[in-house]
Formats: sequence, C-alpha cells, structure tokens
Amino acid sequence: FFNPLIVHIASVKQLEDIVSHVPEKAKLLAKAFWPGAMTLVLKKQSIIPDLITAGKDTVAVRVPNHPITLKLLRQLPFPLAAPSANISQHLSPTKASHVKKDLGENLLNENDMILDGGKTSIGLESTVIKTTKNGCKILRLGSLTIEDIKIKFPKYEISIDQSNVSPGNQLKHYSPIKPIRINVDFVKKNETLLNFGINELASDIKSLNLSIDENLSDASYNFY
Repeated sequence: FFNPLIVHIASVKQLEDIVSHVPEKAKLLAKAFWPGAMTLVLKKQSIIPDLITAGKDTVAVRVPNHPITLKLLRQLPFPLAAPSANISQHLSPTKASHVKKDLGENLLNENDMILDGGKTSIGLESTVIKTTKNGCKILRLGSLTIEDIKIKFPKYEISIDQSNVSPGNQLKHYSPIKPIRINVDFVKKNETLLNFGINELASDIKSLNLSIDENLSDASYNFY
C-alpha cells in the first residue's frame, strides 16, 4: 500500500502496453542501459493496478539482464511485478539459498518454486530514474552509477531525489538481523568488520573484505 513495486518486462517494445507516454530521454536511456540495472519511472496505463504502484500514477519498469529471467518474461502474457525475493526489511538475497532461508516458512504450497539463476552478477539494486526536461533525476541510487550515465549522456543535468516515489526508499529497508555501526574508528570485541581496501588490522579482529583492490563492482557483488 505504501511501497511501489518494479514491473519487469522482456523488451522495450512492451513499454507501450503498460505506460501512457515514453519521453525521448527515457527512450535513449532504455536503449543505452537495457537490459540492465536501470529502472525507469513513467506514467502508467490503467492496466497496472494501483496496488503495484502504491496508488501513484507512475510505474517503475525494468528490463532485467539475466537469460533465465528474460526467458521467463518472454513466456508470460503479462509484465511481472516483483520485489527482491526477501521478507520486507530483510536483506536482499544474492543466491537461491538466501531466498530459501528467508522465505522458507512462507513457501507452504507444493507449487511454490524458487527459480535458481545462480549468484547475482552485481548484488546491489537497480538505479531508479525519472527523466526531466534537461536530463534525469535519480530516485534511488543503485548499480548504475551517475558516472555511467554521464559517460553516455554528458549534456544531461543529473540530480538526486530519494523520495518515496521510488521502490526501496523507506526509512528502514534492507536491514541485517544484527545491529550495524558505520564508518567506525574501532572494532569492539563482539563485532565483525565489513572492510574495504587494505587496512592494518589487529590480528584478533574478525573481518570480511568487500574488495581489497577497492573495486566498487566487486564490493557491490559481495556486499549483501
């Protein structure tokens, strides 16, 4: 009722079935980054239920970049509204075993299935974008970076507005079960450090390094 979902389609051609208008800048973005980790927010048609869009007149749409997902979408006679495969506010899964662990008790019907496409190639969520007169507005930061967009569209004016128009912008969203402290100066005895880059650590500190080489793609893959 308050958190819109992303609608997934198999190709750009399907946009005309679910949205009322595709601005020229949105067409260019779709051509550049679909299939991929970009979600576009566009004016919806009445075929999209209000429950999917949290009552808003816009819908978030994406063409995912995975062969199994695309094969599934091509066989469906409708677009597929889908959040991350986790209980609301829990961490996003990056492989099928995470889905089973988090949703296991809710998979009660013998027809319930987990479609295993292997580990995610990126890990972080898609970047949610709405076009503007002079460029685009980032409604949710994600895997597609502002730098990526600027490389393709250097003349676009890009702003950030992480309001509740976008899926995944609630005050509490992807939350680990354990408490977490960010940008710490020291590590307590009962804590594990989520590290990045080469840092001199005491021998007794438990740690997981997202990327020793400070590679953001590797870090996003390992984060969840």
